[in-house]
Amino acid sequence: MIRVAAVAVVFWVALVGPAAPLSPDELIVVAAARDPDSLELARYYMQARSIPEGHLFSTGMPEGEQISRVDYDRMIAGPLRAWLEKENLDQVRAVVLIRGVPLRVQPPKQTREQRRLVFAIESLRREQLDRAHEMLAAMGHPVPPPDGEPEDFNAQLAQLQGRLLAVFGQQAQELGEEPEARRQWLENWAAAFGFAPPERAGLAGAPTPDVDDAGRAAASRRISQLIVRPLDMQAYNELVDLIERSRGTIGLLQSTGMLLELLRPGASSTASVDSELCTLFWPEYPTHGRVMNPLALDPVPENAPRTLMVCRLDGPDAATVRRMIDDGISAEREGLRGRVYIDARSDGRGQTPTARFDADLVNLANMVEQHTDLEVVLETTGALFQPGQCPEAALYCGWYSLAKYIPAFEFVPGAVAVHVASSEAVWLRREQSTLWCPALLREGAAATLGPVAEPYLQAFPPPSAFFSRLLTGRQTLIECFFSTLPSLSWMMTLIGDPLYNPFAARPALDPAHVPAGARMLRYAPPGVQEP
Repeated sequence: MIRVAAVAVVFWVALVGPAAPLSPDELIVVAAARDPDSLELARYYMQARSIPEGHLFSTGMPEGEQISRVDYDRMIAGPLRAWLEKENLDQVRAVVLIRGVPLRVQPPKQTREQRRLVFAIESLRREQLDRAHEMLAAMGHPVPPPDGEPEDFNAQLAQLQGRLLAVFGQQAQELGEEPEARRQWLENWAAAFGFAPPERAGLAGAPTPDVDDAGRAAASRRISQLIVRPLDMQAYNELVDLIERSRGTIGLLQSTGMLLELLRPGASSTASVDSELCTLFWPEYPTHGRVMNPLALDPVPENAPRTLMVCRLDGPDAATVRRMIDDGISAEREGLRGRVYIDARSDGRGQTPTARFDADLVNLANMVEQHTDLEVVLETTGALFQPGQCPEAALYCGWYSLAKYIPAFEFVPGAVAVHVASSEAVWLRREQSTLWCPALLREGAAATLGPVAEPYLQAFPPPSAFFSRLLTGRQTLIECFFSTLPSLSWMMTLIGDPLYNPFAARPALDPAHVPAGARMLRYAPPGVQEP
């Protein structure tokens, strides 16, 4: 079942900009040098789309759909970056990976040094928990520490933080103007909470710490620099000292979870090769989670690093990839015509993230019905479209049948089909796979998208945003995707011809009807934490 993280799902779309769509000379093609099919498909695609001959990059890489983090850096990212710089291809905005290029970057293995650091952090937790209890005792409010290891560290930390804030609040009301008492209160506060202003914790009327703003900002920047690099013992000791001085014992305890995540690679360190390559020219950033996609903001921030749009031409076999290319070009020439099928699980009434996602699907259906001449079929019972129910399918978006494709569709050439579920692009090259991404392509779709591992619901482009842009004919497939994709260095992959623009010749939707919504959160460059 697809998981919904604790943050809210935000539906948004920037307005369709006036920039010209992606052109062939702004695209490079990446193939696996030791895979004859990969090179043949690359040349077939380049000829079909008039891509300059010098825009083909091929390099040796492992067979199969997985690659280790070390091999990704050594065999793909490093050589590609060097080649782009050597060839002065500064105009390149997009990359298409050809079948044969690995799909998924695996989490790195934990080193001996990292295991030592994990032990150090666990010891640090115990020491700092004891220190927090000692603080409460020194302030006249002792709390007996639990026997042995705490069953729930986060619950214990929340309880300690709450007790400390209550004691600080009570003492602040009793301080008066006696200088020594106020000095002692501020000293205790700094030990517990660092630079944090008491008023932000709800302690109105408490003494105000005399904080060096420049020093605080410098500490914050240095912390951000350290956490995006591989930790060793020297960096760890510096990081712990900075966090303790700037955020106190409670802040240090809160940071231990993040530090352990950095050292215990797992699912959040998995990424699609495509999504990781988007950040090829970024400064250092943490690879254990996702980062915000600056291309989804309008305008793209001036301080954003060079960000590539990356997709792939891939599928169950080479013949499918050729057919995807041919169908897209044919649909552009003749115009994509057919029905639009939207499969929601409810009518979207409600405030849960899943209900809001259903509401976005319903909004997409209403937009197509009211503002285009395309026929739309909307399902809201949760039953899912069944075999044979979707003839002449040009566009499809629905959810949720995990790893169990339902052959409901008769796709017209050039169809774009998206099924939202947890891991529908874990494999693309297994011919009989029941995962939705390879099955949709096998059954005739020209393009799809999906995750290579559990992405969380909010990792998907909002359907109304992605498809409305496609319907205007103002942007290519890859631009529609990246202008609505929330995160990079994450799980998502787009499979299709990046230059495909099915409605360029015959736009189906006026840009005035593209839905507008909430903007993304304030953007900060990678590796920089706002003070």
